[in-house]
Amino acid sequence: MSKLDSSSRIIQLLDEIHHEMYHKKKYKDVATQFNMSKEQVWILWKLRRAKKRHKKEYSVGQLAKMCNVAQNTMSERITRLAERGFVTRIQNPNDRRKYIVELNKSGEDLLNYIDEEHKRLFALEIEESLSTEKREMLTNLLSELVSNIREE
Repeated sequence: MSKLDSSSRIIQLLDEIHHEMYHKKKYKDVATQFNMSKEQVWILWKLRRAKKRHKKEYSVGQLAKMCNVAQNTMSERITRLAERGFVTRIQNPNDRRKYIVELNKSGEDLLNYIDEEHKRLFALEIEESLSTEKREMLTNLLSELVSNIREE
């Protein structure tokens, strides 16, 4: 196997780990503890990413397009999230017919809990799947990779 092929395989495996981590049933169960759908959690994650990285604001229509759902469907989801205190709707100062949706403190706290619970469940899977020696080896290899990527 060439260097490029093995590197591509590593990327593919990391992507599969990420996918499994967030799409397995037990991880979905974390959201259902709060009587939420995975779509509602995804909306909260998207709003948090916008808040942290881009400082971008999303309207209901923009969120609907990103989720590939009708605007009224997204509006219903946002209404439920707002009623539960996880998001805030703010009237758009440029167009008073539209609203901007923002993640609030309660929504952020919920996502932090869900993230920690996902990490805990994933750590248990790693503990069950790999010996101590293999976990240490993997930790060292991934640490080296992260360090090298940061240096570039």
